[in-house]
Amino acid sequence: MQEELLYTPEELANILKLSRYTIYEMIKHGDIRAHHIGRSIRISQTQLDLYLMSTKQTENIMVAIIIGVTV
Repeated sequence: MQEELLYTPEELANILKLSRYTIYEMIKHGDIRAHHIGRSIRISQTQLDLYLMSTKQTENIMVAIIIGVTV
């Protein structure tokens, strides 16, 4: 059996360069799943990978028309 990495919200915040508060909000809103072990929260590497894959599926594309203005 292969052991899976488990991260604390603080460790995950450091990895993703986010605040600890943001990680807790992501867990609360169901954006990322966490394991509750007693009073501790842990996020598995698999859940992190799933979250990162789900965010890659959407592209941030903006279509704009540039209108030239002469003065």
